[in-house]
Formats: sequence, C-alpha cells, structure tokens
Amino acid sequence: MATNEQSEFTSLTINHRAAWEEGLRINVDVRGQDQLSLRTMNQYLQGDIIEAKALPRGTAFADFAIGPCRTLYILDAVASVIYRYDSIDSRYEEFVSLRSYCASPTSIAYACGGIIVADRAGSHRLLHFAELNGQLTWRVGDREDSDGRPLRVAAGVSFQPDQIETNADGLIYALDAGRCRVVEFDGHGRFRTEIGVSELGGKQPAAISVSANGTLYALDLQARQMLAFAQGELASSFDLPPLQSPTAMDVDAEGFLYLGESRKLLGQDDDRSIFKLSPNGEQPEALAAYQGNADRIRADDEKRLYVLDREAGKITVLLLTEVLHRAPGNPLATGTYYSKAFDKTESRSFWHKLVVDADLPPNTQIEVSYVTDDEEIDDVEARTDWSKPQINPKQMLILRSKERYLRVKLALVGSENESPRVRSVQAVFPRISYLRYLPAVYQEEEKSRDFLERYLSIFEAMMTSSERQIDGIARWFDADSVGGDFLRWLASWLAIAYDEHWPEDKLRQLIHATPALYGKRGTRDGLEELIRLFTGARPIIVEQYRIRCAEDPEIAALLERLFGSEPYSFCVLLKPDQIRTAGEYATVKRIVDAEKPAHTNGGVLHLQPCIYLDMHTYVGINSELTEPEPRLETGVIPRDAVLRNPTPFGQVGSSTLKADHSALA
Repeated sequence: MATNEQSEFTSLTINHRAAWEEGLRINVDVRGQDQLSLRTMNQYLQGDIIEAKALPRGTAFADFAIGPCRTLYILDAVASVIYRYDSIDSRYEEFVSLRSYCASPTSIAYACGGIIVADRAGSHRLLHFAELNGQLTWRVGDREDSDGRPLRVAAGVSFQPDQIETNADGLIYALDAGRCRVVEFDGHGRFRTEIGVSELGGKQPAAISVSANGTLYALDLQARQMLAFAQGELASSFDLPPLQSPTAMDVDAEGFLYLGESRKLLGQDDDRSIFKLSPNGEQPEALAAYQGNADRIRADDEKRLYVLDREAGKITVLLLTEVLHRAPGNPLATGTYYSKAFDKTESRSFWHKLVVDADLPPNTQIEVSYVTDDEEIDDVEARTDWSKPQINPKQMLILRSKERYLRVKLALVGSENESPRVRSVQAVFPRISYLRYLPAVYQEEEKSRDFLERYLSIFEAMMTSSERQIDGIARWFDADSVGGDFLRWLASWLAIAYDEHWPEDKLRQLIHATPALYGKRGTRDGLEELIRLFTGARPIIVEQYRIRCAEDPEIAALLERLFGSEPYSFCVLLKPDQIRTAGEYATVKRIVDAEKPAHTNGGVLHLQPCIYLDMHTYVGINSELTEPEPRLETGVIPRDAVLRNPTPFGQVGSSTLKADHSALA
C-alpha cells in the first residue's frame, strides 16, 4: 500500500541556517551542517600538574618560560639552574647552570634562539643562552648594554630587572620596578628605549606582559590600574577587578588578559582566583578551573595556560576546551527553540503531523510541543496553551487543528559533554490518514474517529518511513550519491578488481569506467587504464615479444636478466612516486592478476628513486642527471663563492669565526 506522499501532502520545513535563525533561540545555536544544538562556550579545564618533585630533589620553582613543542624552561633560583622540561613525555634535563654567571636570578623568558635570564644583583643583569647548546652569547651589564653603550641610569643607581618578557619580533622588555619603568632591548641585548618613565614614575609597577600585536601591559598596584602602551606611548588604562594582591599576569594569542594574585592565607578559605579580562579590561570573569596562589601566568599559542605556584612547588596546566553552556546553578545544559510561524495560508484543512530529524547522543533528549492560532503568534514565551510535550519523537501527530499558523517548541537537554542535534523540523498538512482506507462507518462518530485516527497514525509513521525509503531506492544504485560500505557493495556487483585500498573518489571513477573497461579486458590498453585509475598515472608495460629483437648479445642477455625469457609474460613498471605504501603495491598486483589473460604471467616492479648499474634504471623516470652542487669534501665550491656566518655572536662548537666574533676572556 505504497502511496506517493509528495503528491498527497505539503510540508513546510526548517533545515538550514537562515530558517533556524528566524526563530527565537534561547541558549541554542546553529552549528556544523546547519544543525540546531545547545550553545557552547570556551572554558578552561585543569590538565596536567608539573610538580617540583618531578625534577631533581630540592628543586624550588622560581620562574619558567615556554619554548616550542610544549617545552618548559624552569628556573631554580636557589640552585641557580635552568631545567629543560618536555611536558609531553614528562622528561627533563639540565639546560644550563647559572652559578658562574648570576648572583640573584629572578626571571627568565624564551626568545627564538635562546633563553634570557634577568639578574638583580650580579655584574651582568641580562644574559642570553643559546637554545642549541646553552652557551652564553651576549650579556647586559648594570649600566651598559650588550654593545657597551651606557644605559640611562642616575649616579649611584643601577639597572635592576625584576621581570622580563619578549614579543613576536624578538624585542625584550625588562621591568625595572625600582626605577618605575620598562627598558626595551632588541633581540641582541642592545638598548632601544625606556617606556612609562612618566606614567609609572612614583607608582608601584608589579608585572608586565606583551600581546601578540605588540601592546605592552604594565600592572600598577598603587593605583590598581592596568596601563597599555603601544609603540612606547600610553594608549589606554583601566581599573583592575577586585583582587586583593594581583601580581601575576599574561596575555593570550587573542588578546585576553589573565590576572592572578599571590598572598598569604591567614586561616580563611582559599579565595584566590585567576580573572580573565577583555583587552580593554571589561567583562572580568573568574576561571572556575583554578583556585589558589598564582605567582606567574603564561599562555602559549595552543590555548594552554600555565600557572606557577611557588608555595606548592607546582605548575598547573589549564586547557581551553569547548563545553556546553550551563545556566548558573543548573547541572545540565538546557536550551529552548521557538520556531517561526508555519503558515498553510488557509484554515479549511487540518494540520497533520510534525516530523523531527535529529541525532540524540546517549543521555540527551528533545521535548517537542506545538501551538496553533488563526492570528500571527506573538510573544511565544508567554503562551500557556502549548500541547503536551513528547520526548524524542520522530513523528508527532497534530490533534485536529485547522488554524492557519503553527509554532513548534523544541526543548533541548544535553548530557555532560554532548548536545542533541536537530537537522530538520517538518510541519505536514493536510490531515490524510490511513482512516481513509476504511469503510465510512468507522468515520461517522466523532470521538471514535478521532481515537482510531490517532491509533492508526502509529502504524502510518512506521510505514511512511519504509515507503519513503522504497520510493528513493534508485539513489542507492547511483555511484555519485552513495559512499562507504554502500559504494563498495555497489562495486561488488560489477566483478571488478578492487579492494579496501581504493579511495572512494577513485572507486567512483572505476565504476563509471567499468563498461568501457569491459571492452578492453585482457588487453594492454585496458590494464594501463585500470592502473591509471588507481594510481593516477599510466604504468610502463614491457611485453616479452617486444624485446626479442635485440641483436646485440650483451643487450639481449641484460634484457633477459631484467625481464625474463618466458615467451608469454610481461612486466609492469611503476614509477617511484606512483604508489606510496605496501598496500597499494599489493592492490596493483591484484589488478594485474585479475585482468591479465589466463595463459600469461604478469610481474609488477616498483622502480626505486636511485641508480643501480645494469638494473632497472631509466633516465627521466627514476633517475636524473643534474648540475654539480657545491659540497665540502665531496664536491667543488664554485668560483667567487663566499662562506658567511649569519650569527652576530660566536658560539663555541656551533658557528664561530674567532677572529671576527669571538673573544676568549
């Protein structure tokens, strides 16, 4: 009893972004492939914890810097050692010992090419150690920069860096809290300028940080303000959130500021938090993932936040993760969607049913209800005459409503991490049910007719789905509209040589080309075309009868050694880049075995990108003749060649020109 549903019913559908956005959305959003789901938010969650006990015994964390590939450089100020810690494999090594260089190291920073150390009391206040081998490459004194040029310090006053930061261009910013200013150096320790001399003068700068766009932020404890400098000039300032003693700060790649506090607790509950602020200081938000002391905060480029707690001797890693948005006090993520008004333009026919197409992960649900009216439905949230909601319906019968307008309400409830996803909602009319197939006697009495119609709708819902699949069965025989197992099932009907190594796009091409290939089956041209469809290039096929004509005995012997002497045989040569894996090689062999004539033998050889004398070497295919290249010991240096050293300072054992860049002291 198949019916053509499209000719009997009219359906109004919401199934794309523009249509979803015409409705009222409360904590829901349109995501992915135009699907309605619960709204998400980015939230930091606690990840790994790096503890001092994971390093040599007695290590005391003083500061740290973030290098490439989640490598941390950790300063132990007591032992005057910097450790290099691989946070992926939880392995460490001693990077450099500072005992002979520093008297009181306070801060470190990573710059491309090495680690910079700040020292408040030694003869050298900034020191740069090469990342390659930990060697000292330059240093800044208490009164002069790395080039020996004097710093702007008053008589009896020396440069004392408390904290250092670097930006993407390699510039170095050193906070000199005693002189209430920030000193800027280039990537080689040469003095550039001083920042905030007047703005920070007489105040209490406690920390600095540099954003990705080069904005320098300075934290002033006295005025409880954040000052932002652009290109050395004050650009803006704003008041700090209600933290008692903010001392740690950093800026992430998107420009958000993070503020933490470091203070002693006197028996009360720990209320120390990290606040996230917008670049202009608005919308302060406490991070729920962390509570406690924060002496240093650093953000990396992979949306991780590292928080140093010197009291506990640990570095906590916070991961920025996408989670479902939850209202305060609600343990579950919930949201509501009110659809636009479905309009059937007349009030004579009945609404029939709602069809909901949705994905429902475990422990999620959708509650569906509706309301009808002859007028445009306004203020849908205030309506109290919604139908009784049904949970997770695929089809929902609309009870004898002739009104012109219909609104649908979807209440989405998520699990801890998953949201239901609604692909489409259809409103179907007019009311045409299986009751029309029964004798008229079953439709005479109103209440009985209504009950029987609703009862038959259960079976109609099941049968309609099957009928729709039967009506659309032709598309399963179209290689362009199916994929996955269905595509391979379709290919199996054609008795063609394929296996799991065939990508779907190439398998579609093979199915389309099969009729033409059947006319060439068993021929050289057919085999070349089949291998081309799989590998993307035609192979070289050497047939035995073609090489028998060699008159030179030596050449004939070589050809026999390469390709054999069996009269009914051939060899398929694959270029070096024609296949990439052993599985693809096995597929080509399977193709050759399936497509060759029964009385022949076919071999497959994958040419290697190298030369073997008297073996399968073909110029322009797997070997090339090139111009000589300059190579020390194995080649010739061309005329007028100059060897240059781009490193501005010598590193013993790395790239040193002693006469130009090195001095032995």
